[in-house]
Amino acid sequence: MLRLLILGMLLCVATLSANAQKVLSSPIPEWVETPSLDTKAQRDNQIGEGYRYLLIERQINVSEQQAFYRYATQVLSPDGIREHSDLLIEYDPSFQVLEIHEVSIYREGQKIDKLDLADLKIIQKETSADRHIYDGALTALIHLSDVKKNDIIDYSYSIKGFNPVYGKNISGFLYHQLGVKVENFHYRILVPQGQPLQLDLKGHSHQPEKEARNGNDVYEWSHPGLSPMLFDSNVPYWKAIYPMTSYSTFADWKSVVGWALPLYDYSEQGLDKIKGQIADGRENISRITDIIRYVQDDIRYLGLESGMSAYKPNSPQKVFEQKYGDCKDKSLLLVALLRKEGLEAYPVLVNTEWKDNVAAFSANASAFDHCIVTYKWKGQDYFVDPTISGQGGNLTNIFFPDYKKGLVLKPGNASLTDFPEVAKSVQKVEELLVVHDLEGKASLQIKTEYRGRRADEIRSSFLNSTVEEISKTYLDFYSAVFPGISASSPIEFSDSDRNVSNVVTTLETYEIDGFWVKSETEEGQLYAELYPLELNSRLGFPQTSSREADYFLGEPEEFSLVTKLVMPEPWPVEDYHRLIDAGAFTYENEVSGKGNTIEIKHKYNLFKSSIPGSEVSQLIEKKKSVNNELSFYLTYAPNGGSTLDITAFLSAMALLAVFGFLAVRWYKSYNPEPEMASNHDTIGGWLILPTISLLITPIVLIYNMIESGYFDSAIWNGVKVYGTALYTYYLVSFVFLLFSFSYSILTAAFFFKLRSGAQLMYIVFMCANFLSLMLEAYVSNQYFHDLGIESSSRDLIRSAIGLFIWIPYFVKSTRVKSTFTNIYKNSSIEMAMASNRALADIRSSEDNG
Repeated sequence: MLRLLILGMLLCVATLSANAQKVLSSPIPEWVETPSLDTKAQRDNQIGEGYRYLLIERQINVSEQQAFYRYATQVLSPDGIREHSDLLIEYDPSFQVLEIHEVSIYREGQKIDKLDLADLKIIQKETSADRHIYDGALTALIHLSDVKKNDIIDYSYSIKGFNPVYGKNISGFLYHQLGVKVENFHYRILVPQGQPLQLDLKGHSHQPEKEARNGNDVYEWSHPGLSPMLFDSNVPYWKAIYPMTSYSTFADWKSVVGWALPLYDYSEQGLDKIKGQIADGRENISRITDIIRYVQDDIRYLGLESGMSAYKPNSPQKVFEQKYGDCKDKSLLLVALLRKEGLEAYPVLVNTEWKDNVAAFSANASAFDHCIVTYKWKGQDYFVDPTISGQGGNLTNIFFPDYKKGLVLKPGNASLTDFPEVAKSVQKVEELLVVHDLEGKASLQIKTEYRGRRADEIRSSFLNSTVEEISKTYLDFYSAVFPGISASSPIEFSDSDRNVSNVVTTLETYEIDGFWVKSETEEGQLYAELYPLELNSRLGFPQTSSREADYFLGEPEEFSLVTKLVMPEPWPVEDYHRLIDAGAFTYENEVSGKGNTIEIKHKYNLFKSSIPGSEVSQLIEKKKSVNNELSFYLTYAPNGGSTLDITAFLSAMALLAVFGFLAVRWYKSYNPEPEMASNHDTIGGWLILPTISLLITPIVLIYNMIESGYFDSAIWNGVKVYGTALYTYYLVSFVFLLFSFSYSILTAAFFFKLRSGAQLMYIVFMCANFLSLMLEAYVSNQYFHDLGIESSSRDLIRSAIGLFIWIPYFVKSTRVKSTFTNIYKNSSIEMAMASNRALADIRSSEDNG
């Protein structure tokens, strides 16, 4: 289908290009009255003025179905020459004919004729192709050669034929001021005498002169526009509108509705087939949501809008078959399907740029650039834009853009409809930043929850980009704060309840090298900065406080960021809280600390999308105050050292003494019977490996206890802050590590003495180590994960592998059984027994003698 469509468009372009010479050259029509142009006047041009319009003219004759245009421009710089040397005239060949009257250059008062249709080229620009709209309009291109500075380019043309969709009506807009100087605006509108013409002024007070002539009522405007209208930066787009006059032969909005309704008429034949494509048997709210989602996602947005099709939608059946359509097509299809479900539904015309500025006009069919849908559910009106794909939520909470007002195409409707206030989008970010040590290594986990408009945007991003592309974009974003950051894994995306609450979540995990940065002002001091980059992007500053126009702040939203920072040791932090109320938004900053955990909260709530220019100076001051709150700094002196906890040290000595005493008792008393006779006097074979591990284990255990701060007073003071649970966890770990230290030495003694109990001692040692790792993993992940206490999955896996290898070996190996055969013998007892035996021998000899 797509290939045939493209082929048809190419054939159309080729045909039109071959007939390009049908563009006519003709004199100015007799009904036109165009002013004379002073081509010899000396004009006071300002520096930087690249060009100036001497005349902008437009004349409309309703009876003749013609529009006359004339433009006279003086080019004053190389940029002006480059911009105006190509004359572009757009027209729609499906119902219009282009007639060019004059193309001239005036140089020092002398006229140079530049009209030559042989040099004219026809091109198809499709200026709206970026929005997937193809209107079929052609552009006549006339390239002017030998244009010089101060030349006056004067050209005029007529376009014959109005869009037949309007019938006998016309509507449109005339601008009375632009962003450049215009020496004269000249407009004339000729309507049949007695035919009403609605005129609405916005942003100006230029009233037309009206007279009756030759059976027509003639409305004429002629005035200068030498004061360019320049907009301040960041003006809301719906406020950046040049002064204009709306003209329309429609009496009121009811007349516009009456004109548009027949365009949206359709046949119900075949709608049952379309309805059958959507799964049935679900509750009504889910089914209607599925219908909306089908039109949004499965019908591609594409507009072929030449001639009447720019206003008249295709039938629902055709749109369904071709699987594409523009806003009108998709809206009518959705209306037809909703009505088939028994709902009251209508198309609605809106202006996405002007928003509620359309209310400034009494009636104008050209005031709209988009079509959406309204439907009634349980007595309440809802609105949906069927051209937005990837949306979430059910029919009651689908995000609807802030279009402000629209014209509902409902029989009898005579006024614009106000849309309900748009619900604010919500974004909640939770960061867990764990600083593993004071050498600079850290890990970062970011969980983000999106609701409303933001959820739709993120969903669309993941639908149209790969996870790898998004991950790289996010990584580049965070590298502005952490240059040594790297991704631990790809971003996880969750959209489990799209058609219900419309909540999207993402999970990011990173590793950071070089968390600390050397201070440039304090020698020997390191620092780290935490900065909410995403919030900062929402707080742009106006360039100046001196302005009259409104200032655009953004779409209303709620944004919160909570950063939980877990340090490797207790970190003193003074609690802090500040609320800044700027009227249009509020910002709240809160910092709190407990032990080795620091929590930093930022909350930004935007209530208004724009503010008046008079409030900008106050806004700047408030934003400066907010900017001062964003950074959070940590400082650290590497040579600060730690303090020995005397209680922990003495406790360790006491416990080691107790464990040592028990070990000696066990060493003497545990003498199981050997399973085999001794065949080996030393440890050999594979037994060398567990022997080496037993020698290393005590050293590793003491080193880990020191590195983990078990003998540091700051650690024990810190864990007390979190209550009994964490303190008990540390205390039990402390005792167990000392016990493991003593037990590993005892087991090593059994090994080197080739004691018969060495086998079971080592098996118990391995099992206890594995069970302790499992218990540590469970407790830390379930209860202390947010504190940065994490178990090593690598150690757990290594221990499990050791169990599977060494336990069977120690149970079944002949080498093991024939090596560990010795039992403990007390030397004093042996000597006493020898003396008794000797004494008995002497007595026996005496008796025999």
